Amino acid sequence: MSEKMFAELLEQHIRENGYTNYEVAKAAKINRVNLQRYLSGVRVPSPDIFEAISSAIPMNREERDEFREAYDLATDGKDTYYLRKFIREMLEKVTDQTGTDSIQCYAENGRDEDEIQIIDGKISVERFIWSILAEYRAAENERSALLYLPADNFFPGRIFPTYPINGKSALSRLKIIQMIPLSKRADQTEDQFYNLRVLRNLIPLYFHAGSSYETCYYYQKNAEKPGYGAIYPYYGIFENSVILFSEDMEHAVRILNKEFVKKYREQFLSAVHGTAMKKFVTCFEDIVEMLEFLMKHDVERTEETERYFIEYQPCFALAADQKLMESVLQPKVTKRTNVLSGGVLRRAEIVRNSARLVQYFTEEGLEEFVETGVLAEYPKEYVRPLTVEERIQAIDCLLEFFDRDNIEFGMIRNECMHVKKTINVFLSSVCGLNLILNDEKQGLRHMLIDEPSICHAFYTFISRMAEKRDVLSKNETRTVLVEKRDFLAGLLEEKRDII
Repeated sequence: MSEKMFAELLEQHIRENGYTNYEVAKAAKINRVNLQRYLSGVRVPSPDIFEAISSAIPMNREERDEFREAYDLATDGKDTYYLRKFIREMLEKVTDQTGTDSIQCYAENGRDEDEIQIIDGKISVERFIWSILAEYRAAENERSALLYLPADNFFPGRIFPTYPINGKSALSRLKIIQMIPLSKRADQTEDQFYNLRVLRNLIPLYFHAGSSYETCYYYQKNAEKPGYGAIYPYYGIFENSVILFSEDMEHAVRILNKEFVKKYREQFLSAVHGTAMKKFVTCFEDIVEMLEFLMKHDVERTEETERYFIEYQPCFALAADQKLMESVLQPKVTKRTNVLSGGVLRRAEIVRNSARLVQYFTEEGLEEFVETGVLAEYPKEYVRPLTVEERIQAIDCLLEFFDRDNIEFGMIRNECMHVKKTINVFLSSVCGLNLILNDEKQGLRHMLIDEPSICHAFYTFISRMAEKRDVLSKNETRTVLVEKRDFLAGLLEEKRDII
């Protein structure tokens, strides 16, 4: 990003194009005195005026993006600007670090069983840990690992690969507990969002390990400098050894001493279960377990609760009535599907009556629903695709909510943010941050985070989306839904004519 401020770039583009202030003000239909205030940095234009000025001055795409970033920085301030930028990139690229390739990995033959082994080089350290995992795969019983690693700038999947070994998950026989320090603030200036970086780096492991990967946190005054001054500030505790890692994770020392391992393990677990330690992420086995949790914890003070959604598809569960819900459930009725049916209906009622409900979805997700009738947020074993008639009914019910003052719908502009079905975000002022991870191989993962600074960071991001024109307006979104509804009605009419 350019280091030039908005006022500087505005002045530059006016002069480089050979315009006078009067000509730009006239073309943008704004007061020339106000334009002078923008040029002097005394004031920043409103979004509408910014768009008018931007349209009045010729720029190529790169210049326009730079101009937009400078404007956002001027209106948001450094903290909010970089926070929103970081979260947007996290949501767009959350799967970039999740591995999909297989790797053949073997333990070293004739390994030296000296009590102390030294490993140098990042690749060597990673391969060394992988060889331990290969041993674990051959073990009959489940193994465990206790970790203290620099999760803010180091992706743990580098030493605990998220991809399969010999066709099976590398984490399938491994219970991991990781301890992490956090800062009490997530909105640090520039792009130094320590807590958000931690979350970004841990999410890939949750995609693959789910509840077998557990993290707990404590607050540290200088969270970015744990173990400052130590040669080996980080460590991993395995079944029969402790591995100490250098700060850059390029060197390691393995200590094979039963008493040493025992003491490290006891002290680690004592800290994890201490009063200062809190669970960072709560994982749910499936959507039914998540619904049961939310029904217990996110139902109080409905008239005071604010709820925010960023989803791949519109949340059609909000529009479901009992008849529709029961008809789309898979025929094999079990206790869990009954819980799902009742839970979704009750949950929809609670959410609709929130003090404020904001739901943003993608055009791609809406298109997919219109074409297939598949509800992406529910497992296929629970919910069948909706028929054309049911899709029309769902959209009609959704359109009815557009007249309610407490509900705000918006379709995300692709040019502002490209959200895939990989992750859905639900934020509640009562319950915290719920992330639904969708991986083709692993299925759906449901996780809840109630750490205050991270919840506040996501609240800041979502609450500014409409103002920053990341989404279509309510009326524009309604128009798109009506068009899709009419398209489906046309298909239904064609079908009837053929019959």
